[in-house]
Amino acid sequence: VTSPSRQPASWAPELPARAIQLAKAIRQIGPDIIHAHQDGTCSIAILAKLLARTNAPVIAHTHDRPQFPGTISMYWVHRLLLRAADLVLCCSEYVRDAHTTHYHINPSRAATFYLGTDLRSFDNAPSPAIARRDIQLANDVTVIGFLGRMVKQHKGLDILLRSARLLIDRGLSFVVLIVGSGPETLLE
Repeated sequence: VTSPSRQPASWAPELPARAIQLAKAIRQIGPDIIHAHQDGTCSIAILAKLLARTNAPVIAHTHDRPQFPGTISMYWVHRLLLRAADLVLCCSEYVRDAHTTHYHINPSRAATFYLGTDLRSFDNAPSPAIARRDIQLANDVTVIGFLGRMVKQHKGLDILLRSARLLIDRGLSFVVLIVGSGPETLLE
């Protein structure tokens, strides 16, 4: 079963058909755990678990703060389904708190799993002085950095850029170094 589009109002019509499709696969495969990623897929997986009448736990894995799903009825459908998850796995305490508050999920059924980077990949990184030289930054220049996926509504990059404008307006001298990729064209 493929993931629905990320806008909840647009995945609502797909929910029953995708849940039935997944329920058939669950009955055939008999998984020990059902891991669903992101809100639309989580709702589909939870509904499919109910339709398949399986005891396999559903882990609803989310990276984003809750978003209003477009209609009040879809909010309630998603809220009820997400509350039926055996575990809501969140990428940060912020996302965990937002989900437990917004969807009234029992905090004991929500956990934080920090996504990480293997720091060994930086073992051969150049020293800060060499890195600054390579990108033509003086050692005394203050650098504000962002490393991540460029999605303004989820990462706060728009806030960083507005804050940088405020600091510039106050006469502060610094460089904002943004490293990442994504669908947003935030630097225009």
